[in-house]
Formats: sequence, structure tokens, C-alpha cells
Amino acid sequence: MITHIWLWLITAVCLILMTIRDLKYHKMPSAFTSAIILFLVCANLMINPSLIWYGIASFVFAWFLYDADVFQGIADIKGIVIVGLLLRSPLQFFAFMVILLFVWLAYQFLIIKIIKKGDEPKNLKDLLSINNPAPFIPALTLTYIILFVISYFK
Repeated sequence: MITHIWLWLITAVCLILMTIRDLKYHKMPSAFTSAIILFLVCANLMINPSLIWYGIASFVFAWFLYDADVFQGIADIKGIVIVGLLLRSPLQFFAFMVILLFVWLAYQFLIIKIIKKGDEPKNLKDLLSINNPAPFIPALTLTYIILFVISYFK
């Protein structure tokens, strides 16, 4: 059971707002994402300071994805850190990484099939390339919802 459901719900609303903004403008206000991170860090300091390590590990994971050209924005890195600050165990962190990669691959593939018909990726690197049109935050939000459901009903 999720111990602090209010943090998850506030973050869900923020991620939905980020998704709408990402789909509409392909930009994210830095102050908004930074404020969410600051809020979650402060909440974790009050609840259990050791949980901040999952946020740090999420940053390292996000930086790896950024270097691998999975996405191109700092807001995407901040989005991963936002979700990472809500993780409560190594198993949840591992599940987050795996689910995010699978959701992103499926999302990219569907977007390419729907939007760019006939421009099929030839390999995994082409599928993950930032030249593809799919914004990253919607996939992150879907991953967050899946993680929420898994955590809530475990």
C-alpha cells in the first residue's frame, strides 16, 4: 500500500499538466518542474530522508537516457527525477526503469505507425532516436500511472 498517497496524487496532477503542455507546446517551464522537485525533496525530508537516494538514482538513469539520445530536454530529466522521488524500494526503482523503457518503446512505435506511416525504424537505435516525433513526458506519465496501480494493489 502506498504510505503517502497525497504525494502520489499531487504528482499525478503535475505530470498530467506536464503531459498536456508537452503535447501542445513541446516545451516545459523550468520553474514549474523545479518547483515540483523542490516540493518532493522537502516532503521526503519530512517523511524519510533516505528516500532521496531514489531521486538521485533516477537522475543518473535519466542522464543515461539523455546521453543515449532517448530524449532531448532537461524537462524530461526532471520528469524522471520527479517520479524517482516517489519511489520507496529498490524493487520499485527497478520496476520503474523497466516499465519506462517498455512503455517508451511501445509509445514510439505507435507514434511512428500513426504519424509517420511508411517511415518504419530499421533497428532499435532508430526507434529510440530523438528524430522521432513523440514527446517523452506522456510516456513517463503512463509509466507513473502503471507504477501507481502496481504499488497500490500489491
